Amino acid sequence: MTLRHGLAALIAGLFVSACASNSPGSAVDEALVALQQEVARAGDYETLSRLGGEAAALSAAAKQDGDDSRALARASAAIRAFEAASYRPGIDTASFLEARTRAFTAALDAWQICEEGAPDPGLGQQCAHAAAVMHIHDSLVAGRVLAESVRGENWADAEESAASFASSVDNSWPAYDRDIAGLANSDMDATPFRKMAARSACNLQRRQGLAGLMSRHARNPAARDTRHAYLDAAARASAFLEIAPQGDACAREGEESLNCKGARERALGAYCDRFNSGEAA
Repeated sequence: MTLRHGLAALIAGLFVSACASNSPGSAVDEALVALQQEVARAGDYETLSRLGGEAAALSAAAKQDGDDSRALARASAAIRAFEAASYRPGIDTASFLEARTRAFTAALDAWQICEEGAPDPGLGQQCAHAAAVMHIHDSLVAGRVLAESVRGENWADAEESAASFASSVDNSWPAYDRDIAGLANSDMDATPFRKMAARSACNLQRRQGLAGLMSRHARNPAARDTRHAYLDAAARASAFLEIAPQGDACAREGEESLNCKGARERALGAYCDRFNSGEAA
């Protein structure tokens, strides 16, 4: 996602947050509205990180005052600020990990509010978004670390990161549906998470490609286990997204065969081409 798109999503999210927290009869959340206006002018990592921190502090203050709806709206704004910071083009890995960790922490705070009591009906999607950020965190981090490790030819860390991504697909991704099903709010759905999962899987494939795992290191014996671990992770993500594998290798040899995983990884690549062009949901 480009910074422009990240900022657009953030601004839209802040607008929704402000409107949701300003229900008829309530006082206008001037602090959140001011934050919204400042974010509209922001474009750099440092400013977005600062705004995220301010939104998180405002959320904590509202929580202390017993205003859970306003606390949730402000926590949601913090999540989106840190997300937008992580989308900054050319962001280094350390800054990316810091932004995603802060988004994850803000999501935990928001989710705690959602679990403690049913939020206002208009805030249900903010709970869904918080849950999505929580459950996608490990795979986003693993994909980034995998690419960094491949570039540095640190095969042990690269293999571990690929395995972590696969574990996230098996455990964290399915848990999203279970979590939001436990909240009695009709304003929640799985759409935000499905898009995050697709983006995470496509980022994994794109970043390994840029790092040269399956091209430049295709015949490197030292990278063999990492290649296999990556194919396993990509295949699991492809299956989760219900992408049909290419060819008949999976039917002939079973899901755990290397040929099947390769077929699923290629199908994921074709899907990602459509996803990145806006043709796939």
